[in-house]
Amino acid sequence: MYGLVNKAVCDFITANFGEETWEKIAEKAGTDESFISMEQYPDDETYALVKVISEELKMEPAAVLETFGEFWVTFTGQEGYGPIMKMTGNNVRDFLANLDDMHSRIKANMPELQPPSFEVTDDKDGELTLHYKSNRAGLAPMVLGLLKGVGKLFNTEVQAKHVETRSENPWHEVYHVKYS
Repeated sequence: MYGLVNKAVCDFITANFGEETWEKIAEKAGTDESFISMEQYPDDETYALVKVISEELKMEPAAVLETFGEFWVTFTGQEGYGPIMKMTGNNVRDFLANLDDMHSRIKANMPELQPPSFEVTDDKDGELTLHYKSNRAGLAPMVLGLLKGVGKLFNTEVQAKHVETRSENPWHEVYHVKYS
């Protein structure tokens, strides 16, 4: 993963629990205390951070990922990706439907990026099914947080439920999303 992800984890912990907590987590995870956004880091380093955060904060890993997913939307908007995010859609549904296009634009600057893929199927007005595919295992809870963050981005109430895991490699997760 690019350092941007780990930098966001650092900022999330520092903002909510303090610098000392972050230093302790980074040490226990055996990782650097600071990250370069455009540099590649092993995925295992990020997973180790989640594991240690879970232990230190006494939160289930799924809760850590979901909370971080919500934070990620705001963080990336503030880290220079806000203009790209604004071009991705004017509402929750359009934004989600255009995530693959957004990731394609970002990949121009991050050639080693391995983004997930998102597909939207409209169910009825105000409801959709979201298909998430990724080569990375275990991130389904993060998507729930991302959906909440996208709702905040558009001042829209979003209710999301993970309803199914369809396959492995790539992981295919299915969510039912209500938005109003």
